[in-house]
Amino acid sequence: MGQMVEIIHKLNGREMDNSQVVTCLLEQVHDTPYWQQLEAAVMELRGRPVTEEGFKKMAALLKEETHYRCKRETLITLGELTNNAEYIITAITGMLENDKEPGVRRRAAVALVKLLGDKMSRELREKCALTLCQDADKETRVEKVQIALGLRTIGIMGQEVSQVLLHFLSDESDAVKIEAGKTLTELTSMDE
Repeated sequence: MGQMVEIIHKLNGREMDNSQVVTCLLEQVHDTPYWQQLEAAVMELRGRPVTEEGFKKMAALLKEETHYRCKRETLITLGELTNNAEYIITAITGMLENDKEPGVRRRAAVALVKLLGDKMSRELREKCALTLCQDADKETRVEKVQIALGLRTIGIMGQEVSQVLLHFLSDESDAVKIEAGKTLTELTSMDE
């Protein structure tokens, strides 16, 4: 159980079932002015049954929230909760196209891939792949590994994708090299 849920239990002075915890977390998401609490509440929602009202609150949060970490965690949570309602896809696509933070745009790309899977259009798949490639060389080792994994999941090989992956092969991190190599191997075998 996460720290935010433990705090909710203590504040209420009693055990709560999962739906009550989700309700409290969503109230926290809606009411808190502090991005750290907001981020923690959104992360606690992962793996819990969220109602349609809850999904609407999280989609609205993407439009209202300004802190990149909150937006990033909301996108990850939405991708993991797998509700592909039109308003969620629209909100996430808005982040993909308009957010100023590369990390937020990347999380939006990954969330769309998770939510839409094979139903994703080739055009949107290409846009997601290009989003993952933007400024990829300036990222941390962990982020580069995630970019390589994301590109493999998207499954589209193009000039920019191949350039990023070839660049990753010369990275000082073995983990980055390994994932880039796996992704290149898989994507080039798909083209054959």
